[in-house]
Amino acid sequence: MDECDSLNIDYRDSTNEKGGSGGKVTQTTRPSGAARAAAFGQTAAGNNGLKRMMQRFGALILLLSMLCGCAREKQVTSLCVPGGEQAASSNEEAAPEANGKTTQETENGQTRHLEYASLPLPGDLPLATALTAAGDTILAGGPAEEGPALWKQDPGGETEQLTLAEGADYLYALCADEAGGAWLLSGSVPARYFVPMGEDLLMRVEDAPEGRLMLTQYDESFAQEQTVPVSIQDAQQGARFFQLVRTKTGFCLLAGSQLILLDEQGAELARQTVDPNADGWLFAAMQRQGDTLLVLTRNVLDGADSELRQFDAQTLAPLGEEAVSRETTGLGLALDGGVLLCDDTGLCTMDMQTGQTQVSASARELGIRLEAEQLQELSEGYLLYTPNGQGLTFLRWEDGSVPEKTVLQLAIVTGGGSVSYDFGQMVQDFNTGQDRYRIEYETYSDSEYDTDAASLDVLRTQIMAGQGPDLFAFYDINGFNPPALRAEAVCADLLPLTVDFLTEENLLPGLYRLLEQDGAVYELPLTVRIDTLIAPARFVPEPGVTLEDLEQARAQMPEGWVPVDSWNTPGNLFGLCALFCIGAFTDRETATCRFDSQEFCDYLTWCKRWGGDGSTPDSPETTLVGLGWISSVSWLAGRGEYYAKTWGEQGYTYAGFPVESGSGSAYNILTSLGLGPQCSDLDGAKAFFAFCFSYQQEEVEQALAKGLAFLGGFSNIFSAKPPAAESVDAAKPLALDSRLILKPNLLAKTDPDKACTTHPAVFHAVGKALQEAGYTNLKYGDSPGNPMIRVEKVAEECGIKQAADDLGIPMGDFEHGTQVGFAGRAADHFVLCNEVLAADGIINVCKMKTHQLERITGAMKNTFGCVFGINKGASHARFATAETFAKMIADLNLLVHPILHVMDGVVAMEGNGPQSGTPTPMNVLMLSTDPVALDAVFCHLVNLDPELVPTNVSGMEQGVGTFAEIEVLTEEGCMTPEEVGKKYGNKKFNVQRSKEFRGALKPVRFLKPFLEKKPVVKREKCVGCGICVRACPVEGKAIEVSGGKAEYDYSKCIKCYCCQEMCPEEAITVKKSLLARIADRRWRL
Repeated sequence: MDECDSLNIDYRDSTNEKGGSGGKVTQTTRPSGAARAAAFGQTAAGNNGLKRMMQRFGALILLLSMLCGCAREKQVTSLCVPGGEQAASSNEEAAPEANGKTTQETENGQTRHLEYASLPLPGDLPLATALTAAGDTILAGGPAEEGPALWKQDPGGETEQLTLAEGADYLYALCADEAGGAWLLSGSVPARYFVPMGEDLLMRVEDAPEGRLMLTQYDESFAQEQTVPVSIQDAQQGARFFQLVRTKTGFCLLAGSQLILLDEQGAELARQTVDPNADGWLFAAMQRQGDTLLVLTRNVLDGADSELRQFDAQTLAPLGEEAVSRETTGLGLALDGGVLLCDDTGLCTMDMQTGQTQVSASARELGIRLEAEQLQELSEGYLLYTPNGQGLTFLRWEDGSVPEKTVLQLAIVTGGGSVSYDFGQMVQDFNTGQDRYRIEYETYSDSEYDTDAASLDVLRTQIMAGQGPDLFAFYDINGFNPPALRAEAVCADLLPLTVDFLTEENLLPGLYRLLEQDGAVYELPLTVRIDTLIAPARFVPEPGVTLEDLEQARAQMPEGWVPVDSWNTPGNLFGLCALFCIGAFTDRETATCRFDSQEFCDYLTWCKRWGGDGSTPDSPETTLVGLGWISSVSWLAGRGEYYAKTWGEQGYTYAGFPVESGSGSAYNILTSLGLGPQCSDLDGAKAFFAFCFSYQQEEVEQALAKGLAFLGGFSNIFSAKPPAAESVDAAKPLALDSRLILKPNLLAKTDPDKACTTHPAVFHAVGKALQEAGYTNLKYGDSPGNPMIRVEKVAEECGIKQAADDLGIPMGDFEHGTQVGFAGRAADHFVLCNEVLAADGIINVCKMKTHQLERITGAMKNTFGCVFGINKGASHARFATAETFAKMIADLNLLVHPILHVMDGVVAMEGNGPQSGTPTPMNVLMLSTDPVALDAVFCHLVNLDPELVPTNVSGMEQGVGTFAEIEVLTEEGCMTPEEVGKKYGNKKFNVQRSKEFRGALKPVRFLKPFLEKKPVVKREKCVGCGICVRACPVEGKAIEVSGGKAEYDYSKCIKCYCCQEMCPEEAITVKKSLLARIADRRWRL
């Protein structure tokens, strides 16, 4: 392995008085030879927190992805990516297949199809320990803040909390009663049970369970009718029963190892048991079919096929068993009494006479994974549930045929280990989040332990035959089992496809240069791990240490410490160091090595001297250096406190492994994506890449949480006096039951990845944060640009409706408006959406975009969506210039005064915005109570003078906010907007930066028509839809469709650019004449 010149990242986290930190980044040469090791160094000196609270106008949170280089050998293979025409013809030949399994014809000849929906639990339960459907009513029970709770939800979505019997400390299971109503099994807590811990579940253990159980009956109206105590043997063992079935003469209870039959009085009649510790068999689910009790039994040890065991429902006498796929996870009954199974193919109906199965709902065609344990078919579709689940899966019948999607094949190449749940969920989110593409994946491995994976030889054969997949994923579960195929050998160059978002500026320092090989990039990293050594800053103050530095640190080591953990033997320690030191002793060009040199012997001696004896002491050791495998932001959280407790002192350094030059820390790619050279649809591949690398829900939520913390949390934000409060008397604290509106940007029906609208991930994060803070009276909405389209349809196309449904947030009334008088600088009245008038507060969740009239649209301009329907077009006609329109926008902000502004700048829109521009990653999420300050920081990030934006100027003049004095809070401390723009901005961002020249040329009025910008139709893109005509606010219309193409009457055009804003085909752009461009250039100089 060649010696590696590394990239040196020296980032010091020394918290200052305001909670900030400083840092510097220096880069040396690109790595040479086979190793791709990046240097990473960090010194941290603890976190003293904020010393004082200050009134600040802006808060900026930066989304910094943990993306680093890797350390693998390179084998570069030149592959050609098909061009646009070639890819198109290939896609035509491989047309999307029919989705027959998810579509059926009804009795009246109509077509309907299944659609996937992930729904919140009734009553906002954090998890459901018991759930069933009684008719079309869903019953769910589980832990809540004030104890166990039982909720019902009717088909209309209305919920009601039901009463519980006294002593119902834990809700085990629910079942419907054939006579109507339902039964609940409850009692004392079991020996082991789960409680919610944020997004995760925490197992709790009850040392001495009471073993108290009871059955409570609810009548047809779900009123409590009677409670029956349950009497079973060994109840004190505290079994966690998770399913209840009503029989003709009693009940059946199911736990992992017990199946118990009860009579009507709750007394035990019979039981069947399994011993998972002995032979691996475990009860998973049960259903009664007539006089037969079916129990799905799975083997968790040897991977044998699962069994559908049959028992007499009156005696539990065994009747036989039927082998089913080992991937079978769930069991249920169809409406016609048939048996439903859930496995890796989807939902299947099984004929118990023949053992044959038929797919009822194809997971492949739905683009999802189905792993539920309990299944119920309802009149509207299928309800899927797993005990301790934190949501519901519903496959709902919808009218019409299923939208056809182009299918892209993804090959997952793994070196060992199963693909993570998060990766599969990411693919599922992409498949269900849009209607154009569907990703199907297959796992390949050479490992004998990957029994669920296909042989990698199959994939190799397909590649050699020119039938390779559209996409690749390379998966290393722990960093020690790299896949046998490398991206460089089988993938095409990604740069032509990802030029919009894959640039050196958009990745962490050094990553791009580590990935780049001879001008090409073959993989995009999803997850990485950083391998390093961590030491107290007192002994190792700087990253990048030599053997001598470590020996000097050891000489200062306090008594009782050890150099490294005792389990870390000399051989293991050398293996960890080899990545960094071995290249210094080899020369590929001459095929020689220097393993007999004194320097190499010194390394071996150091490893022998420092390595442990392989033991594991009973009490924790205090080590001079500790191994660090950083794989997530959450790993970094609390590191300062951890090491302060370990070493008894503040401050630590990412010292790295000993090297003569560089930092000695490696970045190892664990999961990455690549493009197949035979990709059949490059647009689909690009959409998938953009989805994977743009919005990571967890990162968005973490960034939002940090921003809210910087501003003091919702309670502080909502009780603070907004900048405009002097004129509107708006500084009143908000109660938790206040009616709040989430107002996203819903300009038009577009895919979220086009960056035209607020991304669902950001909307979801804001709504979730509000709910977690106790604000539950939430609604959402916007008035789209096209008043002829219903708000709900736009929200659904943009993914906002799905995000809102997931949180249980209903849409407010944005379909009706009311006129309100207002004595403003420009406006004397507004017609506002009714929901805006009913709200106690508005949270403005805006989008970072360019705008042809106002240069940018952000926080200030997004409030225009509070104006009802066609009145927005009338406002454009009434306030036709950029200046008068901006004054009207300032008036509107004073009237509706949003209490918080959140700007989605993860992926912004540049160029021909606000609808037809180009998505470009900015990787920022910004929050403020001042919309002018927020827009001003936006300007600095894109190298635009805030004073050139009319909404900024009017906003400051009219008292909405200010851009004169802004403090920006970041994870690195308090910064000026100029510093933020320099450090995190994109100076090449495509936005209008030229100064206005009209004032200087006023005497030459005859030149005005030749100097103004004007909208121009791209005839090759125009489809003659007429949306631009409907968007034109001018009486008599300045644009019309003639001969199938849009044409302008510039004598009527007021240059409001509503036509360009609403064109769905990107067929209208804003152009300048030659004289205007010359003048523009003169004024730039």
